[in-house]
Amino acid sequence: MARLAAALDTDPEHARASAEAWLAGAGDRHDPAPMMLQRSYVAASRAAASRRQRLVVIASLSVAVVSLVLLVLALISRSQAVTA
Repeated sequence: MARLAAALDTDPEHARASAEAWLAGAGDRHDPAPMMLQRSYVAASRAAASRRQRLVVIASLSVAVVSLVLLVLALISRSQAVTA
């Protein structure tokens, strides 16, 4: 249970940055070179992070557009109510 708790408390951003730094400097040290599986895992992690970021941007822009449309409709409705 202690290992599970420690794994859940791990900062994923720090772990990703650490893994990418390890891959970038793999040829400079005497550590064993990263395996292809490790390289593909880090690449997949990077791709997933990019995809999540794109989805957040798209969702934010969608909310902004819907808000502006509702604002325009509210202003039109108010204008009609005031003149009536």
